[in-house]
Parts: sequence; structure tokens; C-alpha cells
Amino acid sequence: MLIDKSVHRKKGKQSVGVGRQYCGTIGKVDNCQVAGYTALSIEKYYGLIDTALYLPEDWTSNEARCKKAGIRPMPVGVERVCKSKVELALDIIKRQKELGTWFHYVGADGLYGNSYHFQREIDKPEILFVLDIHSDQYIYTEPPVIAIPDKTAAAGRKPSRYKATGNPIEVREWAKKIAAEDLEKICLRKTGKGDLNCLGYTQKVYLWDGESSDYMERILLLRITESKDGSREYKYAISNAWEGECTTEELVRMQSQRYFVER
Repeated sequence: MLIDKSVHRKKGKQSVGVGRQYCGTIGKVDNCQVAGYTALSIEKYYGLIDTALYLPEDWTSNEARCKKAGIRPMPVGVERVCKSKVELALDIIKRQKELGTWFHYVGADGLYGNSYHFQREIDKPEILFVLDIHSDQYIYTEPPVIAIPDKTAAAGRKPSRYKATGNPIEVREWAKKIAAEDLEKICLRKTGKGDLNCLGYTQKVYLWDGESSDYMERILLLRITESKDGSREYKYAISNAWEGECTTEELVRMQSQRYFVER
């Protein structure tokens, strides 16, 4: 199951969910609609199966505006709330599970991969995921020790926030430490112009959200593709796969399937 958001630019104020919000297609705030989409794919075949329109707060707080636009009224006693893109994606996953839709794993971009809440929520029903993360995401290569520090000064309040020992590193800095001989050559898929190849690497790492009393154990994935001019594109993703559950090649191919929801 592949999840992605898409933005639709608009001129007026009547379209459902329209408002001034970040428009990824032009890289700035503009008048637009934002929706989350879900697709199923296998090899080169793909198709959309679900969608959820994002309603900004100036819509959810104005029931008269929602009614005028034809939005379904809420049940008696239930308040309409503004749900984030991440929460809408979680609703879609839950809905598709209840419908009995079969899927091997969930794939999504960095908006979802960098959300610790999204990770934890789909971890609960033990759904396998391969989620893109941003290049500045911090990871630990060794398990951090997380605890509330002891009070060291006579004055002041007793510490109440968790602290972690260890040295986190950005994934783009981590990638620089990988030896060339450790990269695995992988054929992603066949195209009309021949095989699409890349280099891949995986390693167990640890993530901490800066608030919880524990860390999350993950598989960090690096995918490198080379263009004709010799430049390299780096993609980073994390997975909750158990160590040894999936090979590097399998995880890299799962990550590359996101191409099809964008199509």
C-alpha cells in the first residue's frame, strides 16, 4: 500500500477544503486543496484505491461553510475536528484493513516517515512499513540510554524530561561513512530503456523522538542511483522489518515502488 499527498491549485474559495496552505507543486503557500491518496502496486502495475481530502481548521470550525459545500454532517454529539495529513493516512490504513484489503507493506514519503506518531501507530497492528525519511533525520547507531537525569543543583526544579546518552548523527553524514565495497548493486526493475539499477545498503539503527522513555529499533536503508552525467541521488528510508526478515534488495525495491503512486 503506497500513500502520498497531492496538491490542487484553485482560484476561488468555494471548493471543499480550499485555503491558503503550502503547495508542493510550486514550493510556496498558495490557494489550493490538499488530499492524501492510496495506491496498490505490484511490479509495474498500479491503481488508486482510496483518498481523503484535508480540511483546514477554518473549514472544520465552520459547520455552516461545510454544509453549504455539501460535506457530510457529523453524527449527533460528535464534533468535527481538523485532522492532519498523517492522521488521514492512518484513517485510510485502518479503513482498508477493515475492508479486508490485502497488502504486504506500507510505503510513504518523508512527511510520514519523519512522523514518530505515524510509525508507532502502524507498528501496533504489526504492519510492515518502508518509509522515506529526510536527509537531516537523526539516528543512533548504538542503543541510547534514556533516563530522567538526577537533580544536580540545590535550587530549581527537579528534571522531568528524558535525556538520551550517545551521539546521534544525521543520515546524510552516516551515508558518508559507508565504504564503497559494502554497497550492493541491485536491479530495481526493467524499463523500456533497459534495467534500472541502483546501489543499496541497510543497517540496524535506533530512533528517539526526544520525549519518550524508550527508543525505536529500525532498519535504515540507503538507495543510490546514478545519472548519465555521473551525479548521484541519495534516498533514505526506515523500516520496522525484523533484522533478517527482508534482504537489502527486497527493502530497496519496496522503497522504489513509491514511484508508482506518484504516477
